[in-house]
Order: sequence, then structure tokens, then C-alpha cells
Amino acid sequence: GLQSALMTALYRCGRHTDALRSYRTFRDLLVEDLGLEPSRELREHEGRILRHDPALDAPTSGRPLRGYRLHDQIGSSHLGAVTVEQYRKIMAVNTDACFFLCQAAIPYLLETSGNIVNLASIYGTLAPRFSVYEGTAMTMPVEYSAIKSGVIQLTRYFAQYFKKQGLRCNSLSPGGILDGQPEMFLQAYGRLAGRKGMLEPGDVVGALVFLLSDDSAYMTGQNVVVDDGFSL
Repeated sequence: GLQSALMTALYRCGRHTDALRSYRTFRDLLVEDLGLEPSRELREHEGRILRHDPALDAPTSGRPLRGYRLHDQIGSSHLGAVTVEQYRKIMAVNTDACFFLCQAAIPYLLETSGNIVNLASIYGTLAPRFSVYEGTAMTMPVEYSAIKSGVIQLTRYFAQYFKKQGLRCNSLSPGGILDGQPEMFLQAYGRLAGRKGMLEPGDVVGALVFLLSDDSAYMTGQNVVVDDGFSL
């Protein structure tokens, strides 16, 4: 279930205490508000976390765990090399997917008091800082900026449309995520950031959990940035 998946995600990010705290908060809610106990499967899952069961570890493939690699589809084309076919395909796959997935999920979310958190990027609101790519084969593809700005605006549209029905819609915009980038890029990026520079996936989990939880009950239509100050 969702609670089990949340606990696993926190555990795999190294946040073992938060994974256990999440279970106990959920258990207390069930007991105090509903007079129920957690399922046997969920109690066993807590036990696996307490034992640091190796089966909970994320599968490894020699690369950081990434559920979806947008850059593999976009590539690293510079502005003048982008074709009509490439641009239309990437926009259709990614921006269309965001819209139609939200559209399909909304009837269920309205019934269950759920909410939407779309994954955007700092480059959905920030003009590209091309200087950080100098001396590397990397760039900021124009399609990426268009996709992520579209995700943010779609999120705001849904938030406005459904705010009287109690459906919250927010987006989360991480800064750069470590994924084997060249050292020259990491140093240039770090000079524009705060204490850390490029982030690890676990660095944005807290903000995601906050947006999904009742602690953000009156936040909707917002784009939350987690980037160690890079966009300042």
C-alpha cells in the first residue's frame, strides 16, 4: 500500500528514523481516530526496517536509481540542432503525459481526499545558466525548459480549477541531481549554490512528504523549490 511504499522510499534514502516515525504516526492515526490496528503486512514491514533487511535495499545497476530519465530522451541537442519531429515528440510524451495522468487520477483523488504533486524543475521558472556547462559536452535543452514550465503551469491550472472541491495541486522543483556529471560542471554549479551544490535524490524527499501530508493542508497551486540556493 501507499504507507508501505512511503516507508520503503524513506528507508532507501537513508532516512531510517523517518521511515519508522512515518509508520508510528500512521498507526496512531488508525488507533486514535478509527479504532483500528495496522495490517499484519504493515507491521511486518516495520520489522524489516528495524532489522535492516537487505531485501529492502534498492536494486543496483551501477547508476543512481532513477525511475525515469528524461535526459535520455531529450539528449543534449543545442538549440540550432533541435528538429521539429524531436521537439514535438518530446513535448507530446512528457507534457501530454502530465496532463492526461492528472486528468485520469482526479476523479479518484476527489473521492479519497488525495492531492497531486507534480515533479518540475528549477529550469521551469529560471532562465538557463549556460555558464555552468562551459567546457563540457552538456547543455540545457530547450525542450526541458518548455516541459518543466508547462508542468508548473498545468499544476496551477488544476489547483485553480479544483480549489473549491478540496483537491490540492502543487509542484516540486529540485535543483540539479547528482548523476555522474563531469567534475568541471559540478564545480561551476557549486559556485552558484549554497553549502552542498548538486543534490542527491534523498535531499528532496522531505519536501515531497510535506506536500503529500496534511501538514500542507492549505497549500495549493504552489511550486516548491529545493535547490540549495542555486536559483537565488
